[in-house]
Amino acid sequence: WAQVERHYAQALALDPADVTTLRFYSFYLAYTGRAEEAIGIAQKASRLDPVSPGVQMNLGVVLYFARQFAEAVQQLQETIELDPDFAFAHSMLGLAFLFA
Repeated sequence: WAQVERHYAQALALDPADVTTLRFYSFYLAYTGRAEEAIGIAQKASRLDPVSPGVQMNLGVVLYFARQFAEAVQQLQETIELDPDFAFAHSMLGLAFLFA
């Protein structure tokens, strides 16, 4: 995992505004138990690309992993407003509703 962390740091040093790197880094942080950092990174990606359903859903998923279910529901609903046919966002919204 330490090597993964170094690679993300290197990628973000080269381009701190790369939304794809930010998205995957936020998942890495969430999966390794660093929820608050993950949310911060996902929020940065969300601010950089506010009209991308994938980026917006990423924030919703990270909020879900952080057990911030009400916030995840809100974010995933906003994602679905951007793309009503986004099946994965609907699935995640259903999961978030189970715990909200």
